[in-house]
Amino acid sequence: IKNLAVIEILNMTLSEIHSSDLKPFPELKILILTANKLEVIEKDLFEFNEKLEVIELTGNKIKKIDPNVFDHLKSLSTLSLNSCDGKSRTEVEKVVKLVQDKKCLHE
Repeated sequence: IKNLAVIEILNMTLSEIHSSDLKPFPELKILILTANKLEVIEKDLFEFNEKLEVIELTGNKIKKIDPNVFDHLKSLSTLSLNSCDGKSRTEVEKVVKLVQDKKCLHE
C-alpha cells in the first residue's frame, strides 16, 4: 500500500480527513474526494504527499481551506474545487494565485 498512487472516495459521507490519514501513502499522485461532506481543509493535510499531481474536492461543503495547504506541492497540475462562496478574501486570493500560477482550477 505504500506505493499506492490513487485514492478515490466518491459519494460517501467522509466529513473530515487529516494528514495522518494520508501519511501511509507517500507515493500518492491522485486524490479524488468528490461529493463527500468535507468542510475543512487544514494546512498540513498534504504534508506527507508531496508527489500529488491531481486533487479533486468538488461536491463537498468546504467552508475553510487553509491558504497555504498547497504551497509545497510542486507537482500539482490539477486542482478542482467548488466555488469560493463563504471563504475569506485572503483564503480565496491565495488559492486563486496558486491556480493562476499552475493554471489548474476547474469548477
